[in-house]
Amino acid sequence: MRIIPLPKNYEEQAQSLGPRVSTEQAELRTRDVKRISSKYKVYFIHGTRPDEVNLNNPWLARRTKWRNKLDILLGFSLELSASTVRAGDGPNNMFSRLGVILRTGTVYFAQDRDAGTRTTEQGGKDTWSPRMRNLEDDIENAILHRGTSVLAWNEFIIGGDVQFAGLYVCFDRKDSDRYLETNPNYFRRINGSDLLTTDRINEVISVVQAVKMPLYVIHKGVVYEAEHGTKDGQGYIRRKGELISPESILSSNFSLSTQEMEEARDRASIYLEIKPPPRKEE
Repeated sequence: MRIIPLPKNYEEQAQSLGPRVSTEQAELRTRDVKRISSKYKVYFIHGTRPDEVNLNNPWLARRTKWRNKLDILLGFSLELSASTVRAGDGPNNMFSRLGVILRTGTVYFAQDRDAGTRTTEQGGKDTWSPRMRNLEDDIENAILHRGTSVLAWNEFIIGGDVQFAGLYVCFDRKDSDRYLETNPNYFRRINGSDLLTTDRINEVISVVQAVKMPLYVIHKGVVYEAEHGTKDGQGYIRRKGELISPESILSSNFSLSTQEMEEARDRASIYLEIKPPPRKEE
């Protein structure tokens, strides 16, 4: 997938993201999500804000909801923006408290803060941000020297054979020091766009049951298996068991059948202004 060139007035400030295919195995290994996760003890996550569509995204209709975004991820082959979390992190280090955990993929770009990426009409990702050094240095800098502002997530562009370990939710408060398994209406971001309401939790449970997708809770930057159920007519999600290391997440074997991917594409198609290439069966 190609990258749309930057406008002329940005040419001196930003560099091309470079070729998307390398014949050198050493470079491919440097950019491999599994290797990076294991080396730095991080989880790669793609956050999906429930009721928000970026105005710079030419693919999605303005009315696209969270479930439709998930169907697009599961049914089509796209480059994704992602961020990393590790032990000690909180919601301010995530683009959204709701999303998917990646287990495979290839890093094309890395920055220590939000890079303002946008989806191109070709299905790739574009950014105005320049590459500061070589990609291996950029990856390390993005993980180890992430910004410290209120919204302090880093950003990566990931493509290639992107596969998911499962869904995640995060119920941590802003200070990341308290965890509650009830009253999700109180968990609100700075801008409130990833509020995990009771209705949203019921929707997540419904999706997990329908797609048979693993569900995880991220608490203080660490991933745990989730359990869910219903109490007094309301759905709940809570963490259980011991923490799951990044290495263990990478060994997840979640995948969809060809039929399930086709069904996801059918559900998502009415919300797509442009149709991306279909995802291939693993």
